[in-house]
Amino acid sequence: HFQPVDGAPDMLRELSRRYYLGIVTTRSHREAEAFLRQQKLTDVVQVITARDDTWRIKPHPSPVRHSAEKLEVPVERCLVVGDSTVDIEAARAAGAWSVGVLSGFGSRNQLERAGANRIIEAATDLLDWL
Repeated sequence: HFQPVDGAPDMLRELSRRYYLGIVTTRSHREAEAFLRQQKLTDVVQVITARDDTWRIKPHPSPVRHSAEKLEVPVERCLVVGDSTVDIEAARAAGAWSVGVLSGFGSRNQLERAGANRIIEAATDLLDWL
């Protein structure tokens, strides 16, 4: 049983009205799909890139690049939202933009040092920022 971050499912539904959405995760593809099914978000996310979809995992840039290719969006027009330094490092290495979220693993200082373009308190703050 997966627990989403408070407000995240509604936020993703709202963002999907304006943007293509993908998931880049170190979990398996099967686990990511199970989460989306459980949260009734399968129609919201266009791409899943999991640990079994590329040779390397975050912080390597290949999962971010793979998602951008599948979305048919230039990687420099992609925004990676994550709560850990490996999310930010993968985005930077791939040439994507990054937003660090303080509701997870990384502290403000760690996300800043990793090179986040912006830091927000909670993922739901994306609705106000984008």
